[in-house]
Amino acid sequence: MTGGEATLSGLVVAGLSAPPLLVAAILALGRVALAESSPAGLGALAERGHARARQALVLRDIAAATPNALALGERLALLVAIVPLSLALAPGLGGVVGLGVTMLALPPTLLVLGMALPRFVGRTRPDRLVLALAPDPRRARTGFVR
Repeated sequence: MTGGEATLSGLVVAGLSAPPLLVAAILALGRVALAESSPAGLGALAERGHARARQALVLRDIAAATPNALALGERLALLVAIVPLSLALAPGLGGVVGLGVTMLALPPTLLVLGMALPRFVGRTRPDRLVLALAPDPRRARTGFVR
């Protein structure tokens, strides 16, 4: 394999690892925003007729009833992102030694991008984020609340 082919295959694998990393980040952001959001604030918005606030309250109740589901989804998405990227980078770094190096270096990097940073963002304005994540019942044919 030439240098150009190795770079291209590495870029393809990196591109394939990006969607699961994005999914992990969205799940982490949503989980923290749902946990940190104010039920009183969302309830006041729902009483004034804000459709997404009603949906957000239902989402908050679902997340509270199944707290481990979103965390499991985050971790699975990160694992799906880490393994192919590690295997793609390993041959260029010396085979088995390269695999060890990438398996030690990549997880902390991806944990920061996929979990720590989204959690920080989720704590800044949780009510606003929950409203943005909640489906709009006027646009969707199916919703949590009708």
